[in-house]
Amino acid sequence: MRKQQWIDRLQNLALILLALSAIFLFTCTPLFRNHFSDQVQALFTPHPQGGDSPQDASAYDAMPAVRVMITANHEYGRCGQLSVSPGDPLCEQLAPLLRDAVGTAEAGRLTADLTLQNALDDASVFLSYPTPLPLSVIARWLDTQTDLDLTVRSIALSCHEGSWATLYLLDQGGSIYRCATSLSSAAVRETAEQFAPNSALFAYETNYTTLTPYAILHVQPGELPQLQSALPEQYTLPALLQVLDFNVHTQSRYPETDGTEVVVESPRTLRFSPGGTVSYTGEGEITASLFKVPCAGDEPTQAEALLACWHLATALTDAAGASPLVLRSAEPAAGGWRISFGYQPLGWDVFFDQPSSELSSLEALSVTVTGRTITAFTYRCRAYSSTEDLSLLMPPVQAAAVASVYPGAGLTVGYADDGSGVLSARWLAG
Repeated sequence: MRKQQWIDRLQNLALILLALSAIFLFTCTPLFRNHFSDQVQALFTPHPQGGDSPQDASAYDAMPAVRVMITANHEYGRCGQLSVSPGDPLCEQLAPLLRDAVGTAEAGRLTADLTLQNALDDASVFLSYPTPLPLSVIARWLDTQTDLDLTVRSIALSCHEGSWATLYLLDQGGSIYRCATSLSSAAVRETAEQFAPNSALFAYETNYTTLTPYAILHVQPGELPQLQSALPEQYTLPALLQVLDFNVHTQSRYPETDGTEVVVESPRTLRFSPGGTVSYTGEGEITASLFKVPCAGDEPTQAEALLACWHLATALTDAAGASPLVLRSAEPAAGGWRISFGYQPLGWDVFFDQPSSELSSLEALSVTVTGRTITAFTYRCRAYSSTEDLSLLMPPVQAAAVASVYPGAGLTVGYADDGSGVLSARWLAG
């Protein structure tokens, strides 16, 4: 009897060893390493609970640098900055105020310039974007939400009216909306009092009445280097064909007289220029995942379209080794959306001297979303790097005088890319 028990135990032990050996051999196969192991790991990896996924949140890391004016008391002066990037400590300091204000803002009422200007004389924070952006996009970057359907160029917070801060929104047409918030005025005042004046003024406070009234003047941007502009070495047709899910070895291609290579894989067409411009069109059913716009409903929302376009933007810049992009616009278009991006090296805008019908002077990538598909894009590929040479800028007061010749113009500092390969920072009116 005892002998039989020992035999049973040895058989069980042998079965266990065989099972362990089989599992070990299975884990050494490509099937496990490339697929099943990822699923097993996923079972033990915490997942985000609601809100944006990490990929979704990354799309809002493409927010552009802004111009900022902070006032504690206008009689003692204002503190202005011409470029504050999202990762800048100043931006991070202002973000909680903006989050609370935008997230709690009530429906806005139209108000006059004089009302806003009086509010800016009290403790206040003013931000101006290079291009108009949907307030919903700004809200998502701030990690909040808003029901206000506005595209804004500037945002202001003021303590001018009692215990609760007032939010002012300036839209792209020049209208001003005044919104009550649940943000304490004391929080705005406490923040504003931490910044020393630096002689900055709004244009409406000067004799340059021809300029847009909320242009920030008399601010010295500091020493800015010249930039070198070049086509990155990775900018090749095979690299882009691969990332865009075209056949790298396709024979369905032909050159045009200017050197542009045209690749046709019906219903998609890619045009690759040796000068750095890539354009794409596609109609009908597209199988490539990069051109699909995942959405919960029948049609993508603005946020869903923006996320898909951001994935395309990062795929293009990574494949070509180009400079990163920032958001320029997210606006409705026929049957969908038009999302655009631009360059902002060192936090300063790049303007192109030769805008096209597809791209404005501030845009490097324009993407068209029709239905649930990316149906077209145009991309200007560039890689910018700093040099040891400094840009020569005229004094801010003189720059304001020159800009005032152009009625309705603003004033900022940026780099103009004229194709020469060397960019100097300059004052730009527009």
